[in-house]
Amino acid sequence: MLINLGSGNAPMKDHVNVDMLMRDDVDVIHNLMDFPYPFGDGVADSIKAMDVIEHLDNYTDDKRPTIIAFVEECHRILKVGGELYIQTPSWDSELFKIDVTHVRGFNIKSFDFFDPETEYGEIRAFYSNARFKVKAKELKNKNLRFWMYKI
Repeated sequence: MLINLGSGNAPMKDHVNVDMLMRDDVDVIHNLMDFPYPFGDGVADSIKAMDVIEHLDNYTDDKRPTIIAFVEECHRILKVGGELYIQTPSWDSELFKIDVTHVRGFNIKSFDFFDPETEYGEIRAFYSNARFKVKAKELKNKNLRFWMYKI
């Protein structure tokens, strides 16, 4: 199964497109702030979250940091070896700063906390039990791309 979270105006062919707004091309209507997501454990080969996590509130209804809850939920849904692909603006990008719907920006190392082979993953492993191998790239426009593979 291939899942596209927060599909908005960019649905993906051959993916289950998830968005909180009802649209003709949305397969599952779901608010990403509502946990758990409507998928079983270990069912997805790939989850894409393009230009969506920067819009999520800081904390869940039960006061957990939303980004940690989001990553843990994707970890639950992914098969071992499955990929979580995230694209989001860097904290210092112009687009992050001017878009009033953006809640937070990210750093190239923001998701290292989930990778036990990184410095931050080693010293802050207590943040979460979700483990990934993380690769990251910053684009010229200051967008960040993360490829996270479930361990």
